[in-house]
Amino acid sequence: MNAFEQIIQQFNNAVPQWEAVGLDLARQLFLLLVVIQIIWSALLWMLNRNEPTGLMIEFIKKLMVILFFWALIENYSVWVPAIVNSLRQVGEKMTGIGVLSPADVMSRGVDIATRVMTAAKHDGFIQHIFGSIIASLVGATIFFLFVRIGIEMFLIIVGGKIILAGGVILLGFSGAQWSRQFTEKYLTAAVAIGIKMLFITLIVGIGETLAPGWTDILKQVPSG
Repeated sequence: MNAFEQIIQQFNNAVPQWEAVGLDLARQLFLLLVVIQIIWSALLWMLNRNEPTGLMIEFIKKLMVILFFWALIENYSVWVPAIVNSLRQVGEKMTGIGVLSPADVMSRGVDIATRVMTAAKHDGFIQHIFGSIIASLVGATIFFLFVRIGIEMFLIIVGGKIILAGGVILLGFSGAQWSRQFTEKYLTAAVAIGIKMLFITLIVGIGETLAPGWTDILKQVPSG
């Protein structure tokens, strides 16, 4: 297990404890806000007794929303990770490269750079001084780009765990309509994390797809 995976595993071990505390607080906050919401709705009903049907419809709508968000809190460990993982899986299916870890991304960078260098050598391009310099620069650029992508993926994974686990209490704000925006922003953050993972997976897939063509481009460069 490499350093990246060890750190990610440490976060995986710590996250359940954060989530347990955060979810407990979220439930308490949610129920408190629901009580306030019910009291507020009751006051409105007392002021608008001449429109009981309309108030009942509004009450049912609010009850359905409240039940949905309560279900979200209770099923947090399944629903919220599913938002991130589903977007990541879209990228994996589109590229056909399978599940990737930061170490896998870096390893693929080494593999692609090696393939480009090897192909250039077999074509005789790298035997010339100028060709050797160009091939080395291309190989090094590919390697460092994939290292950068691997580090970025690592930061997204770790940062995502901190944001989702540490911010789980924000789900509690969904208990009332006037504070629900905080929960919506939390869910938006989960989607944003998933989108970042999607794009990183696509970038790696594009790199693997285009790598064979980079050798042809190298052969077109005058070797001097």
